[in-house]
Amino acid sequence: MTITLILNGKPFQLDGEPRIETLLTQTATEGRFVVALNGELLPRTCYATTFLQANDQIDILFPIAGG
Repeated sequence: MTITLILNGKPFQLDGEPRIETLLTQTATEGRFVVALNGELLPRTCYATTFLQANDQIDILFPIAGG
């Protein structure tokens, strides 16, 4: 199954089971980050169980340190 999502403002084709966890694997996302689905932050405990639909908007956000 392939669906088109909006990932960080750009179209992205997600192959396989449409879950946040699958998306993170396909994009090789590692380190410290948070995921927002349609503007709502998701707890990490939901990544494996949150299913995605076509045209969902996902933002993967990384902390920026500075001073």
